[in-house]
Amino acid sequence: MIYEHNSEHSQKGTTFMKAARHVLYTFLSIILLLTAGCGGNINTAVRKAVAAELDPLKSLDPDEAYSYLSQTELFHDDSWSPDMSSTEEVKDVFSLFFKNFDYEILSADISDDGKTASASVRLKTIDAKSLSKDFASSSLRESIEDEAAGESSKMTTEERYLLLNHLLKTGEYEFTESDCTLRLSKTDAGWRVNHTSVLENQLVGGLITWLSDSYILTPEETLNIYLNTIRKMNIDDLCNYLGIAELINNSDDTLSSIYNAMAEQAHEHFNYEVLGSTINKSSAEVEARITSFDSDAIMDNYHSQMDAYLGTADAVIDGAETRLTHSRELLLRCLDENTAVNDSNITFNLKNDGVSWKLTDPGKAFGDALFGSIEIDETYDQTN
Repeated sequence: MIYEHNSEHSQKGTTFMKAARHVLYTFLSIILLLTAGCGGNINTAVRKAVAAELDPLKSLDPDEAYSYLSQTELFHDDSWSPDMSSTEEVKDVFSLFFKNFDYEILSADISDDGKTASASVRLKTIDAKSLSKDFASSSLRESIEDEAAGESSKMTTEERYLLLNHLLKTGEYEFTESDCTLRLSKTDAGWRVNHTSVLENQLVGGLITWLSDSYILTPEETLNIYLNTIRKMNIDDLCNYLGIAELINNSDDTLSSIYNAMAEQAHEHFNYEVLGSTINKSSAEVEARITSFDSDAIMDNYHSQMDAYLGTADAVIDGAETRLTHSRELLLRCLDENTAVNDSNITFNLKNDGVSWKLTDPGKAFGDALFGSIEIDETYDQTN
């Protein structure tokens, strides 16, 4: 009887413990569900706030695309004015840049005090580095062309935006992904994204940083732009850029014709190949093989014929002034008749001034490379 009594008591105890555990598990489950639901609602609110900020960037409407970045200045110089931010050219840059823009919210976290939050976001934007590199190349080319045309080579902010506009409309750029963190603050109206210059730069894929990178073009790329732009110049612009136009316009007829013939020879035969570079901090030497008319061959031909003339009685009779005139006419004829070309390796010096790589004294550097050993105005005041 004692055994049966103990068995019954044990069974009741076991039943009680099972019931108690069931109640406890149920209670804990309810608490966890309530806690998760509360956190989930807050997390969802943060995500919605982030989406509300970034969704306008997916719109192609210039006003909507620009509204988020209304304080962003891609370029910082004296020609910037607040009114410029409302022009269609500026707005179009942002709407074009954010064409096909997309994002993915990876995570959202809230601080312990519930006053701040952060969201990790993966952005899909145009390859800002490639765009900035094209911008730097086009800017340098336009600067060289403006200088050749006798115009100011400094671009205004409006001109920079117009150039970006053109590149975005005509260029084909890949898309890149980058991760950024948005910081949010809790307000009476809900969660608000904190706007900072760092965030603005991240949202445009680092475009602001890349546009201000003075090393985005290498010295070799820089020299290549100089040489390629010169090769494509017409004869008048080439003369202006090399400083020959003034000599052509302010010399007597024969001398003017000599300078013009030199320019035509250079324009006809010029070609190049960039070979390599040596860089030392903000200085660089770039070697290039320059193809131009064979100035040595011209001068050899000229001296041969001039020496023959000076050996005649006519040279003695003609006098110094006539001999000088004859020498110029002979040099002009040698230039006009020349078909020979020559390759020479030239070292060009470049400096980085904190804005970009720039060629040191480009007019002289290219003049020496293209014209070689041509000597003008040799005077023969006596026969040999």
